[in-house]
Amino acid sequence: MERIKLKMIKNHLDNIPKYELPDGYSIRMFEEGDERLWAEVETAAGEFSNIDQALQRFHKEFGSHIEEMKYRCLFIENNSGDVIGTTTAWFGQLPLTDSHLGRIHFVAIKPEYQGKKLSKPLLSAALIFDALNISISFILSPIESISSFFKLR
Repeated sequence: MERIKLKMIKNHLDNIPKYELPDGYSIRMFEEGDERLWAEVETAAGEFSNIDQALQRFHKEFGSHIEEMKYRCLFIENNSGDVIGTTTAWFGQLPLTDSHLGRIHFVAIKPEYQGKKLSKPLLSAALIFDALNISISFILSPIESISSFFKLR
């Protein structure tokens, strides 16, 4: 797989377009124990050469942030309940500054589901969820907020 480094910057999270998932798919949040599902999707999409390598990276990136993953990592499931896609609305410090920047991290769809119009709804959900999480995290639970926008199981 050819790796293309891409950086797009949006200075605000206003007016994020909402894309609906096709029928037969739903979005759900990460749950403790989903690490292997994340690794399977990322490996199938070509990000890693094997599941063990993916799990090592998961634990390096997110292992000390499992609770945070429950509010930031999204999965797409097919109508059988199989996880077939994932992304994470993550954050990090900008180099040489005290500023933090949100980012979409580790976007992956299993190859047999690519081209089925799943990526835009997944990314849209992650961006909208991140905006809601930032804006109203102390007013409503993130799960209540996002479920009003997307088909959550």
